Amino acid sequence: MTDTYFMFKHPNKHYRHILLSSLFTLAGNVHALDAQKDALALPVCANDRCAVVNQEGVLLMPFDNHYGNIIAADYRGTVFVGDQDMWHLVSADGKKVIKANISDQLAPLTPNYFRFGADGKVGIIRGDGKRIAGPGFEYVYVNSNNPYMVYGHKGKQGLLNAQGVKITDARFDNITSHNPAATRASLVTASNDDGQLWLIDLKTNKVLPTKAASLDQVQDGHLVARSQNRTQTGLVNEKGQLVIDLKYYSLGTPGGGLVSFQEQNNGPCGYLNYQGKVVITAQFSTCLPFGQKEALVRERLANGNAGKFGPINHEGAWVHPPSYDRADLAGLSALGLPTQVKGLLSIVEMERFTAKFGLYDTDTGKEIMPMQYQSIAAISPDWFSFSSKDSPQVKVRFMGSETMMPALGIMDRKGKQLVAPSGFIHISLDTSGRFFQALTGIDKYSKTGLYDLNGNLIVPPNWEMLDIDQGHGVIKAYNRIDDGSESGLLVLHALYSLHGKPLLTVNTLACGAQQALNSAGAVIWPEDPEPYCRQKP
Repeated sequence: MTDTYFMFKHPNKHYRHILLSSLFTLAGNVHALDAQKDALALPVCANDRCAVVNQEGVLLMPFDNHYGNIIAADYRGTVFVGDQDMWHLVSADGKKVIKANISDQLAPLTPNYFRFGADGKVGIIRGDGKRIAGPGFEYVYVNSNNPYMVYGHKGKQGLLNAQGVKITDARFDNITSHNPAATRASLVTASNDDGQLWLIDLKTNKVLPTKAASLDQVQDGHLVARSQNRTQTGLVNEKGQLVIDLKYYSLGTPGGGLVSFQEQNNGPCGYLNYQGKVVITAQFSTCLPFGQKEALVRERLANGNAGKFGPINHEGAWVHPPSYDRADLAGLSALGLPTQVKGLLSIVEMERFTAKFGLYDTDTGKEIMPMQYQSIAAISPDWFSFSSKDSPQVKVRFMGSETMMPALGIMDRKGKQLVAPSGFIHISLDTSGRFFQALTGIDKYSKTGLYDLNGNLIVPPNWEMLDIDQGHGVIKAYNRIDDGSESGLLVLHALYSLHGKPLLTVNTLACGAQQALNSAGAVIWPEDPEPYCRQKP
C-alpha cells in the first residue's frame, strides 16, 4: 500500500513543506463558492517561515508570526496553525482563535476534510473544526484524488464518501485505492482474501457481488472487467452490471456500440455488441475501437501472418483495401503509451528506418492528418500535439537514464499551428478543458507550462505542478522539496490569475535564500535576504 495514511503533520515543525495543505481547493470543495465566504487563505512559505495570503496574493498573516506550522482549512478565512504541540483553528490573520487544541496530529484528506489522531486512533474533522468521525479508525486515507476515503477497523477496510459519511462497514480485506473507474463511473472494486469480489457503487452506496477484480476506464458507457488472475475479461456497464461474462482472453476498448474480442492468445479478433452477441466474426489480426462509422483493423493473411491496416464498416466489410503499415489508439500518455481519444486513430507509414504519422477519423471515415509527421497524437478530438523532422530535441530523464525526444507543439484540427515545438514532451488538456498543460519531462522534477486554447502562454514552465482553481480565479504553482520520500513534498511557490498575471511569487536567489514578491514585483519578505542565504560566499 503506497498511501501515506500514517503521515501526520507535526504542529511545531516549520513547514516550508506545505505538502497538500493548500492543494485541496480544486474540484470537490463541498461549499458553494462565494466571493467573501470562500475567500482563499493559503499557506505560503519561504526560508522555513510560513505566512498566509489570499487569492490575490495579499498577505493576511505575516511571515514573522509565532506559529510552527500552517495548513489551509476550509478556505473561509481560516487556517489550522501549530502552536505549543497542538493544532488550532484560527482566523487567516492569526489574531483570533476559533477552535483551540484540536489535536497534536493533523493531515489533509478530501477537500475541506482532515485526518486527526488521538490515543493511537484516527478520526475525521471538517475545516470548520467540527468532528465528523472518531477517533476510532486504525487509519483513514485517500489516494489519487479519489472521491472517497478508505478506513481501517479491526483489520478490515470500509469506505467513506468525500464528506466522511460511511458508505460500507469495514468488511473487506482490500479496497482498490488507485481506481480509474471511480471518477467517471463511480465504481470501486473490493475483495476478500478468500476470493470474494464486490463492486461498490458510489452513487447508490450499493455493494454488488461480482466476478470482476479490476475495471478499466469507462469508454462509451462501459468498462472492460478482468478476473482476479487477469486471464479472463468481460464487460460491465456504468451501473456495475456484468453485461458480457468474463470468458474472453481479451476485450478491446469499447466504442461505437461495439467492443473487439479475442478468444485466445494470438487468435483472430472480431467484434461483439454490448449484449455479448458476435456482430463481426473473429477474422482479423488486430481490432481497434469503432467510431460512429468505421474501425481500423489489421488483415490476417491466409498463412496466419499479419498484413496491413484498413477501415471496415459495422458489418465487417472493407471500406477500401488495407494500406496502412501501422495503426493504434490516437492519444499518448506522458510515458508514451497509446490512449483512447474518441473517434480518432493513429496511422503510420513506414519508410526503411523511419515512420511518418497521421490521424484517421473513424466517425467520418476520413484521414484528417496526412502521414507526414515525426509524431502526432490527439490531445482531444479538436487539438493535437505534433513534432516534425525539424523539431528540437529535449533531454528526458527517467529511472536513472537519459534519452533525447523531439519537442512537441500544438495544432488544431484544421492543421493550424498554435504553439511551435519548443521544449515540451507531453501536452494534455486540463480537467476544465480551458488550458493546455505542457510537460518538459516525465520525472518528478519536470516543469509544467500552461497555454490557453489559442496558444498563448499563460504560465511559463517554471513549476512542477499547477492547480487550476477556476472557482477562485487563480492558478496555484508548486515545486517539490526533497524530504527523503519518493515523490517529495509540494510547496506553493506562486499564484497567477487565470489570464496569467503573477499575483505572488517565491523566488530562490543564487545564494539559496528565498524572497516572496507581490503582483508588482515588490519584495514582501524578507527585504534583506542575506541572513537566509544557504551558500555563503
